[in-house]
Amino acid sequence: MVVPSLAELKIALRPGQRLLGLDLGEKTIGLALSDTLLSVATPLKTLERRKFSVNADELLALAKQHGIGGFVVGSRKTHLGVWRLYLAGAGTAAKLRILI
Repeated sequence: MVVPSLAELKIALRPGQRLLGLDLGEKTIGLALSDTLLSVATPLKTLERRKFSVNADELLALAKQHGIGGFVVGSRKTHLGVWRLYLAGAGTAAKLRILI
């Protein structure tokens, strides 16, 4: 499911579902778990980057364990001063540009 905005993502989530934030580094993936009100996220754990299939399995297991309804994947600032934020529901990511 492609979600083009944060507002639409919030509507698409079922009550009580959480978001899992992913900070993709070169060697690790930092994870932060939102509360069920989607107002704050706290650090959950750090995964070692491995083959995509291994990390995907780990993320899916965490999603099931914590009632995750979507992923928010951050990326670095571009040369144009634009932060890119990737939102993913059930499978497909949609790009949202946030101007700073």
